[in-house]
Amino acid sequence: MTPAPELPWHAAYPAPKNEAQGITREEVLAMLKAQLEKQKGSGPPDFLLVDLRRADHEGGTIRGSINLPAQSLYPTIPTLYSVLKAAGVRKVIWYCSSSRGRGPRAASWFSDYLCDQGDGDMQSLVLVNGIKGWATAGPEYTKMMDEYEEFYVHKANASAEWLDDRFLWRVHFAERESGRSYVKHARFLITAVGFCDVPNGAEGIRNIQNFVSRKFGT
Repeated sequence: MTPAPELPWHAAYPAPKNEAQGITREEVLAMLKAQLEKQKGSGPPDFLLVDLRRADHEGGTIRGSINLPAQSLYPTIPTLYSVLKAAGVRKVIWYCSSSRGRGPRAASWFSDYLCDQGDGDMQSLVLVNGIKGWATAGPEYTKMMDEYEEFYVHKANASAEWLDDRFLWRVHFAERESGRSYVKHARFLITAVGFCDVPNGAEGIRNIQNFVSRKFGT
């Protein structure tokens, strides 16, 4: 008997009725900068950033964000709304990795709830292109992140080959999201299969004949 296909996590909840509006990273950056100036005076922010990632919550988050994994969000929306309303929040900005799944869904769920409450003052918005779009937009954006780690944000496939004439490893990287590729050279190479060193030239690597003029991926 063929097992039933596994349903996606969001199938347990109603589909959104409304489509939340998007907000660009340029707009959010301007809001963050304005908030920094405002903090020199007084007053809490009137917007909230919500990072919806769970298992992939790595590489940093936009400064000031709270982490509410999308998978457990829906039942908490009434309580979340009450807390944000009492705090005077006017805009809730949701994002995930690329804001193509969890981000729009969460923002739309919250938008539905705002409509049900007849609340025309609070907005539910989704950050266009998510955290990856933010983190790859340049240093002006990454300096507005907490715990930023470039390695995780720019996940890439890599392949390497030993250059017998230069006694170096040449490593080719291809970023999965942007498609950008680049090359780096190194004397040492640490991979999932072990540590490769070149202390005395090519003969310093055990079984170097297995690597010369050959490639492997990681």
